[in-house]
Amino acid sequence: MARLDQAIASAKVMASNGCPASQILRHLSIDHGISDTLSLVQIFKQAFSANIGEISCIGGWTEDGSGELNDEAINSLLQVVIGSRA
Repeated sequence: MARLDQAIASAKVMASNGCPASQILRHLSIDHGISDTLSLVQIFKQAFSANIGEISCIGGWTEDGSGELNDEAINSLLQVVIGSRA
């Protein structure tokens, strides 16, 4: 639980500093070792008081760029969520 709480806090700080969603997701994946979609969605849900519909696009993004959504696309889709709630 502490690991999840640290990841949530980290996501909030990064968003408040103006980091785009892709950078936050990559940080969670690389620095926190959290790369499964369910955990990433859970973190964004809690960090930004988002509903599943707002953040389900996370499932189309991957850290290595092999997902359906690239960094620019995920940033565009999630900016409304993290920008207004950071």
